[in-house]
Order: sequence, then C-alpha cells, then structure tokens
Amino acid sequence: VHLNQFASVAWIPRRRPIEHRDRDTHHLRTSAVRPNLDQRLSKSLPPGRVGNRLGQRLFDHCASAERKDQPLLRKRGHQLRKPLPFRPAKQVFRPQPDIVEEKLRGVLTFHPHPSRLLRPDQPTLLIMDVATKTQVMHGLGIDLVIQKKFGTAFADLSAEGFVQLLQTKLPGLAALYVGENFRFGKGRTGDVNFLVKAAGALGIAVFSAPPIKYNGQVISSTRIREALLKGDIEKANALLGRNYSSWGKVVPGRQLGRKLGFPTFNFSWQPELQPCYGVYTVRLAAKGTDPARGKRGVANYGVRPTTEGSATEPLLEVHLLEDGSDYGVGEDCVVEWHTFLRAERTFSSKEMLREQIARDKSAAQAYWGLKA
Repeated sequence: VHLNQFASVAWIPRRRPIEHRDRDTHHLRTSAVRPNLDQRLSKSLPPGRVGNRLGQRLFDHCASAERKDQPLLRKRGHQLRKPLPFRPAKQVFRPQPDIVEEKLRGVLTFHPHPSRLLRPDQPTLLIMDVATKTQVMHGLGIDLVIQKKFGTAFADLSAEGFVQLLQTKLPGLAALYVGENFRFGKGRTGDVNFLVKAAGALGIAVFSAPPIKYNGQVISSTRIREALLKGDIEKANALLGRNYSSWGKVVPGRQLGRKLGFPTFNFSWQPELQPCYGVYTVRLAAKGTDPARGKRGVANYGVRPTTEGSATEPLLEVHLLEDGSDYGVGEDCVVEWHTFLRAERTFSSKEMLREQIARDKSAAQAYWGLKA
C-alpha cells in the first residue's frame, strides 16, 4: 500500500510486556501484551504489508523505531491520568464495549511539529522528543503509534479530506478520541461537532474529553514549558502528573567533579526545550527499572561556566548520595527531577565552587532525609 499523502508514517507496535503502576501500592506490575495482536493487526490494517512479526514495517516509507517499555511523562490535560494510578483508555472515555472490543488502541501524532512549517521563525519547542513520546504512549497501554510527517500537502488538506483520509488509510477504524478543543483541517475549520457528523456518516464513533484543570487553570503544554524554563520543577511535575524525566546514556567526562570531591555520572542530554540551568534533587535509575526506586542524588544541568568557560552545550551531571557502583559509562538510565535548589552561576575560583557544591549536597541530603 503506497500511502500517497500519508507518505511517511511510523507504525510502532508494542512487543514486550508493559509495566504499569499499581493503583494502591504504586509499585510496578507487569501485564502481558494483549493476545493475538498479530491477528488483530491483519484484520484492522490494509492487507499486503502485515507480517507475523510486530516489528515488521507495515507500510512503504515507514520509519523504524525501537520499542521502549518504561512509562514516562503523563500530562494530565491530554492523557487524563491521575498522578500515579494506571487507567486503561476504556475507563477514560467510557465508550460502549461493543465499539472497542478486540480493537487496537492507537495514537496519531505528527513530526515535525506543525509549527515548524506554519511559523518557522517561532517553532514550538518540544518537551519530549519523538522516541520519548513513543515510549510514553506505549507505557500508557497504546498498541500502535502512528507518526505522520507534517508537510505542505497535509497542511493543505481540508477538514473533510482529513476524515476521509483516516477512513481510507485505516479501514478498520472504529472510534476516534479527541479533546473538546480539537481543531483540524486547513485553517482549523474542523471541530468536534464537524468530526461527529463527518465520521458518523462513515460509521466511526467519536468521543471527546473535557480539559482538566490544576489550581483553577487548564493544564496545557504551554504551562509546563513555562514552569520548566523558570526552574519550577515541582509545578511542572504537578502538571505532568509525575516527575519530569531525562533519558540517556552515561558518557565519559573530564572527571572534574571527582577532583573536587564529588564524582558524577554525566549525560549528554539535549532536549529541544532546555529546563532552567541549575541544581536539582534527582533520582537515577537504570533503563527498565522503576525510577521511583532509583538512587537518590543531586544534579547540575547547565554549561558549567566556572570550569568550562565558553561551553555552549549543556551537560547533565548527577552526583549520587547512595552507592552507584551499578552504573557505568554506556549505561542507559533515566533521571527523575524532583525539586530545584538554585540557579547555575559563575564562581571566582574552583574552591568557592567546591564549597557551594558541598552546600548543595547538604541541601539534597536534607531533602531526601539522609544523614550528612
């Protein structure tokens, strides 16, 4: 099947058991992937490109992607999640069982962000990259993530054309789930009312979800971005519904922290939206483990002006307050950010920097309830 306007779509199915949090204990539990996913793929998607392995490329021009299982951010406003408990999609939108029974749950997303095309001088900076967002979706129980390339042809598609395209390219489509403020089509002419009529005429059910508020204001990615840029990590975490996280590999460093008496694990982590440079309390965990049970520590994120001078690329440096012998260079890890201690600044000498790091460490120990 050549996808015409859907010329670059990544179908990324989940392959291995997914970890979710227990509603009461907040501990991770493992639930098996729903049975016969291959068979249901063959029934729900166009014939000719479906194979026996979920990792196979299902359409021409599909982009490959590695499947990740660890759940990450949960933005309450868009995903309708409480901070910790896992809730299946059926409980969120409460569709009639006969509509969604034995169907796959998928998410259609766009890359690059539409703002890159529509306002290239002021693009929206992403909180999560594509790989991380895919991990988030799979961690929430989504079977397929459909990544659509957002180009000129797609941007010019009318609201009517968008609905028809979905029905044509996804002939097994049974239901659509959107927010009440959802807009689509050229000029944003399509809304939920239009979608109900247009999709209903094609036999597709439509469910809309109202926005969720925090402190009287609607939760949005804009509020989350503002909080991260200001270093208000606790507010960002409240809006996300869980702790803001960074994913990456431990990279070798210059061992400057070790020379100062504070060895660190270094991560070359370059998000589009860079949080405020400064010092944070964090947890460090290996890939595939529960970050909530990770090692407690203190981290600096920034350009290290005292030791690096003109460095332009920020580095995430984590100093553990517990034994970190399990980690080493090349290890895939996740860092959870908990609270902001201070902003990054330049010191007149390395000795003054060392003294400040010692105070930061003491503050982190107090935050975690650890003895100095």
